[in-house]
Amino acid sequence: MFQPAQRIQVDLSGLTVQNYKCGSPRNYSDYCSEEIDRLIDEQSQTLDPTRRLQLVNEIDRKLQLDGARPILGWSTRYIVAWPFIKNLVPHQSLHSNNRMQEVWLESDPEWIRGPRLGHPRASG
Repeated sequence: MFQPAQRIQVDLSGLTVQNYKCGSPRNYSDYCSEEIDRLIDEQSQTLDPTRRLQLVNEIDRKLQLDGARPILGWSTRYIVAWPFIKNLVPHQSLHSNNRMQEVWLESDPEWIRGPRLGHPRASG
């Protein structure tokens, strides 16, 4: 029987502490706000999931209004490829993503071949 996807709960305590708390070694932008520190501490100690979510949303809103450094991703490279490139599977490691034995082109687009002598588009 088909089961609908369950909502995933992520604990953001570690992420907010290490990236936005005053004096944290991974707070690379040196963002510091006593109010955010207080909210982070309160959120980490709150057991009620509903209240905790409200605090996380409040922290997020305040960080956005303050223009704090956004976190766009972790240890993932974003790969953009044309739709005719097939079987290109991005890997987490920078070093194992260079093997292209299984990558292939679905078609041979003309712009890849470029102008050739005798080709109708070669004469300009």
